[in-house]
Amino acid sequence: MYMLSNFLFTALGGAIGSAARLGVGLLFLHKLPFATLIVNFLGSLVIGVFIRNVEQGTSIYYFGVVGFCGGFTTFSTFSSDVLKLLREGNTWTAVGYMILSLVICIAAVALGTKIKI
Repeated sequence: MYMLSNFLFTALGGAIGSAARLGVGLLFLHKLPFATLIVNFLGSLVIGVFIRNVEQGTSIYYFGVVGFCGGFTTFSTFSSDVLKLLREGNTWTAVGYMILSLVICIAAVALGTKIKI
């Protein structure tokens, strides 16, 4: 029963995270790569908050980290955004986007671990 509830919490979090990801994408439609950068920053911040405040292996951890953040953040879209920029000849924009993404997402996790709720 414990495993089943973790799967259900993960699925619910994933559904909500995916819907939220779609919403952010629609807000920034055709503005490559801002939507991806925003969701990855916010998701990294949320993961940091969960690391600080939620015991790993609990249902709420599975809901938030594995489910919501897994559905909300997107490494695959980040990768395809970079490839698209490179194919369009925007090499420096692609490099800047990669560096910016890494720096702000790691900083967001670090910031999140400072937030006690």
